[in-house]
Amino acid sequence: MADAPLLILGGTTLAGDLARQAAATGQRVIYSLAGRTKAKAIPDVSNRTGGFGGAQLLAKYLHDNDVAAVIDATHAYAAQISSNAEFACRAAGKARLRLVAPP
Repeated sequence: MADAPLLILGGTTLAGDLARQAAATGQRVIYSLAGRTKAKAIPDVSNRTGGFGGAQLLAKYLHDNDVAAVIDATHAYAAQISSNAEFACRAAGKARLRLVAPP
């Protein structure tokens, strides 16, 4: 499974920590942040910045990049990307995990 990348939708400290930990196990990781967030370099992790262009284009991205699964670790107020991720994962047949921090 390490050949297929894990897409982590970030924006939280938890997401960055998760990307670091997953990469340390040998898992390929794509860490994605919204365009208004500056990515901090994480060793052995591919960073991408900016939106996907909606749920259908996110589904295409998942397919085209042979993403194994998606972890949605975005901020609680980032409702649109979470909704898009849910739709895209269903459309692309990919597993999705939504991490929600307590208030």
